[in-house]
Amino acid sequence: MDGTFAHAGYCLGSVNNQSKDACQNIFSEASSLLAIKNHATMKFLKESVALFKIEQQQFYKIGLKSVFLDNANSNESNIHTTMIRFYWPDGTAQTVNYFQYSIDKLPLDQEYCVQMQLFDDLHWYTYDCSSTATLRASLCQYDIDECLGNTVDCSHSCINTPGSYYCTCPDGMIIDPSDQTQCIDFCQVIVDSNGIQDAKVISDRNSSSCYFAYENKVDFEMQITFAQNADLSFCHYSKLIDYM
Repeated sequence: MDGTFAHAGYCLGSVNNQSKDACQNIFSEASSLLAIKNHATMKFLKESVALFKIEQQQFYKIGLKSVFLDNANSNESNIHTTMIRFYWPDGTAQTVNYFQYSIDKLPLDQEYCVQMQLFDDLHWYTYDCSSTATLRASLCQYDIDECLGNTVDCSHSCINTPGSYYCTCPDGMIIDPSDQTQCIDFCQVIVDSNGIQDAKVISDRNSSSCYFAYENKVDFEMQITFAQNADLSFCHYSKLIDYM
């Protein structure tokens, strides 16, 4: 196995083996062949060849594989055509295209895998998945769980997602619009965003209710009218109660 490196929430690396389970058996049990789903990743690879290059190896297998789709003509139901589409290991369709040639007219007599060629600016080439005559390396990846350890700044809870993560809040709190890692009291958001003055905020953490108490009855009635007509963009309240 060659060196490993991080990119966009994934750990990447190369193994000098092209067998079906090379990534899982050599790189990491949780890994799969590399999925290149955006131009930024492709740009990064072109700029970082030294990180995954294996000596005397020019061909690098990635995660694209062909799927044959039967396309029935909607106007002539007795006419069928077969289309080739390519998908990544997680089942998502290919959206960026770095094939060196058109794949629209590939013969329909074999299953196609895809390799990048080092000497051709990492352009993609198809090959018969059953072919082992050409020696290839495999580019592998696995998701980095950012929620493990102290690598993120979530004030409360962290949810890991493929290539990323997001922070969550307990009942009665929401993500701070100005800082997606921090939780704030959602009733306080109503007060702050609507300019309500001199209100005592009482949050019901088990529901989506906010209660406001005012010392001045007249001021309380004015503020209730204002709050009820305000555009509460972050959350809603169910009750406004005068505790005085």
